[in-house]
Amino acid sequence: MSAGAVLFTGGGAALLGLSGYGLWSSLRQAQVVGTPVLRYRLVGPPRPGSPLNEIRVPMSCFEAQLRHLARRGHTAVTLSEAAERRKDKAFLATGPIAFVFEGPYRSFVEFAWPALREAGFGKATLLFPPKALGQTQLRFRRGRPEPILQTETLARLTRAGVELGLHAAGLDPQSDEEIQSELSAGRMALSSVAGEEIRTAAVPFSTPKATRALKRSGFTVVAATGDGVLERSLSGSPLVVPCFPIQPDTSLLDLSLVVSRRIEGAVW
Repeated sequence: MSAGAVLFTGGGAALLGLSGYGLWSSLRQAQVVGTPVLRYRLVGPPRPGSPLNEIRVPMSCFEAQLRHLARRGHTAVTLSEAAERRKDKAFLATGPIAFVFEGPYRSFVEFAWPALREAGFGKATLLFPPKALGQTQLRFRRGRPEPILQTETLARLTRAGVELGLHAAGLDPQSDEEIQSELSAGRMALSSVAGEEIRTAAVPFSTPKATRALKRSGFTVVAATGDGVLERSLSGSPLVVPCFPIQPDTSLLDLSLVVSRRIEGAVW
């Protein structure tokens, strides 16, 4: 979507109290100021008996979202690339969008990654929990286990355009030393799989304590839940990037509103 593109929903211009010309004129002057960051957990058809079906985005919804974004000329970038080039106007003018997937699930390589490639999006960021390395499935107290990505598959994905990052959870109850030790060990293990040092991580609830530990462990980008747009004005070390969580019931209108926030002056 270009900087001058407008999404109208049922008399949107009237609701804003602006004439059609005034709205168009104001958005023509707008600047692209950020990269949308969309965070997914599971994508794919439901698995009978799985307790994770309630967070699984159906393929019909995912593919519709990809078609919507492709028609508007967006290009896929990794999360670290979006962070590094957040102040680059030429980069922002290409319509970058970061697809972030959180979790060890094999459904990424079975369903999400092929759909991304088919839609013309050849980059994504996969945040993987190091404790899942070498396991074959994620077990639950009740319900069907979920298959996990294997180490060889992770390595192959990193050679095909997927940025590998670390997904951490439950850090705060530990001491600073324990947190840093766990993060450093996880970073080393995933870097070995990726064949290069990883620098991107995610914690479900980013706190100052966790952020300090991530910084000491060598991470420079931290994915955190937020409004979903990485703006060029963001600063920090490590940089905390807001990611918009895509749910099974996220509509194309929801998606459009999130993506529109990358335009300065677009008011909804």
